[in-house]
Amino acid sequence: MKLIKLTLNILAIAFVVLHAGAAEGQRIEPSGGVSSASRAPIPMEQPINLPQLADLQIVKSVGVVPHGSNPGTFVIVVTNNGPGQATGPIVINDTLTGPATIIPPAPAGCAGIPGTSVTCTLPGPLNAGQSLTLTFTTAPNSPASGMAQNCATVRSASRDNNDANNRDCTCMDFKRCFDTTIDISTGSNNGNAIPIGAQDSHWSVVPPSGGPAAPAIAIVRQSGSWILPPAGTQWISQSATATAAGTYAYKFNYNLGNDWPNRECRLSLQYAVDNDLVLKLGNTTIASSSPIHSTTSFSTLHSVSIGIPSTGSNTITANVNNAEGPTGLLIKGQILCSCKRGPVATD
Repeated sequence: MKLIKLTLNILAIAFVVLHAGAAEGQRIEPSGGVSSASRAPIPMEQPINLPQLADLQIVKSVGVVPHGSNPGTFVIVVTNNGPGQATGPIVINDTLTGPATIIPPAPAGCAGIPGTSVTCTLPGPLNAGQSLTLTFTTAPNSPASGMAQNCATVRSASRDNNDANNRDCTCMDFKRCFDTTIDISTGSNNGNAIPIGAQDSHWSVVPPSGGPAAPAIAIVRQSGSWILPPAGTQWISQSATATAAGTYAYKFNYNLGNDWPNRECRLSLQYAVDNDLVLKLGNTTIASSSPIHSTTSFSTLHSVSIGIPSTGSNTITANVNNAEGPTGLLIKGQILCSCKRGPVATD
C-alpha cells in the first residue's frame, strides 16, 4: 500500500508541474526540459566598431634633372590610401647620401636645409584620397660629381595599416659637364683642297639629277687659318669636269647627345660660295647669299653666328644652286657648347 501511495504522489506532483508550465505558455518536453521554440530569447552581444586605419604611401622621384654644376630637384608625394584619416602631425624624414646637398628654398614645415638630413613636420590631417607634395632642390658639392641617393620615410599620429609603403628612395646622377667643340670646316682632309671625285671627311654632297657623284669642290683651309682664295683663283677643274646645272646639297650631320640640355651652344661659321646659296639648320634657313655666277673665283665672304639647341642631332645643309660649270663651297667654323653656371630655369 505504501508503494501505491508513493506512486500516486509522484504522478500528482508531475501533473501540477505540467499544468504550471502550460499556464506560463511553455511546453514541457517528455524529457522534462523546455522546448527551444518556447525558450526565452538570449540577448545578442553588441558589435564592436573598430577605428578605420590610414595607409600613408610615400613616392620619391626626380623632377628637374641636373646637368653640369646646375642643381636638380627631388619630388616627394605622400598619399593617404585610406580608408581612415591620417591625423597630424605628419612627419617626413629625408636623407641624402652622395656628392650633393639639399639647398634652399625650404618647403614650409621643413628643417635642416641646407643639409643632407631634413625633417618636415606638417599639421595634417590627411584624409583618405588626399596627397601632399614636397620639392627639394639639390646641388652637387662642386667639383664633385656622381650618383646621389635620396630616401624618405613618412608617419603620422594615426596607426598605419601598411608599413611597407612608408619608405621610398631614388637616385640622381650629377654628371660632370664638359665644353664641347665640333669642327665643321670643309677641307678637313689635311687642310687642303679636295679634287673632284673625293669626299670631304665631314661633309657629304648630294648632287642634282644628272650631276656627278661629287661636284667640283674648291676647298681651301691651311694650318687652321681661314684663307680666302685670291681674286682670279681658278677652280680645281674646268670644262672637262664641269658640274651639271642644279642644286648641290652639301650636308653636315652632328649629334650633341642628351646629357646636358642646359649648356649654351652656338654655331659660328664663315662661308664663300660660287653661285647662290641657302644655308639651313634642319628645316630652318639661317643664311642666304645673293646669286653670284662666277666660274673662276669667289668674291664675297659671309659670316653666320646663331644659338642652337644643346641636345640631339641635326643637319647643316648648304644648298648651292649652280647655273653652269664647276661650283664650289668653302666653310670654316665650329659648334661650341659651354657649360652654363647658375640655377636651372623652370617654368
